[in-house]
Amino acid sequence: MATLRNTLILIVLALLVSGVGGYVTLYQQPEVIEELEEERELARLKSAEVEELLTEQAASQEAADEIVRKWNARYKYIPRELDTPDIVEYLESLTRRGFDSFNIRLNGLHSGSDINSYTFDVQGTAFYSNLYDVIWHLENNRDFYRVRDLSLRHQEVHNQDPDTGRETRHNMVGFSMKLDAYFGGPEGLSMERSELIPISRDLLPEHDPAHNSFYPVLRESLPPNSDDLLEIEDAKLLAVTGDRAIFEDHNGRHAVGVGDRIYLGLITEIDQTDLVVRARLNKGGIIREITAEVESVDRNRDRRSFRNGD
Repeated sequence: MATLRNTLILIVLALLVSGVGGYVTLYQQPEVIEELEEERELARLKSAEVEELLTEQAASQEAADEIVRKWNARYKYIPRELDTPDIVEYLESLTRRGFDSFNIRLNGLHSGSDINSYTFDVQGTAFYSNLYDVIWHLENNRDFYRVRDLSLRHQEVHNQDPDTGRETRHNMVGFSMKLDAYFGGPEGLSMERSELIPISRDLLPEHDPAHNSFYPVLRESLPPNSDDLLEIEDAKLLAVTGDRAIFEDHNGRHAVGVGDRIYLGLITEIDQTDLVVRARLNKGGIIREITAEVESVDRNRDRRSFRNGD
């Protein structure tokens, strides 16, 4: 009886365990499994989202670093503070030579949300090459200036030489323009000149002008001989001594060599054998070759004397 009772108890327990296990397997476990699957899928999505965000962050950081590098290497800089006396002093340092007149007038101060600027009206008269040099510096120096509305015209300037009292005439350029000088701005936009990264000048545009478009190709009248140079067309060749030629004109005697300047031109050749001097003149755009000979009754004797060193 005891054995049968124990057997029945075991059977009942087995049925209970099987029933409970079957219930859990058939009814509760699928719900748990489904919840676990949903949690795993959610975790996978979150992981993918994090990876995507990390990738975007890396790309954004790289783009930001590139922008910062470009900003730090910028050519122009904007000073935090700028006064009109500083601007005038800077412009005067650029216009000390080659200008007959240089007039500057403050036209206004513009205070913007991003940057501030002074605007000036500038006009004057200068040699073309000197004006070109000033504009080149304004456009290519590190200071932030802008030239606009530039107008040029040919202009003859007549002055009196203080030493000789003679009138001099120069072919110059009359000009007018507006000039903007920038400064200030939001935090981080301005900087000091000492913070600039050096940049090779080889990267800048050509400094010297290729051609003076305002210099007349042909001129109706010739410039005066303000420097009292040799006027070879009206001069007498007195002698050829070594590599020098001795001339005499209304200004007196002149000793010249190959390459020396003369009125309207230069000496191109000194022939010591034939006692001949050649020069090239530019007479208002017309090129002329001039030949001068030693005036002598017996040129053969002059040649012999020159060769013998007499």
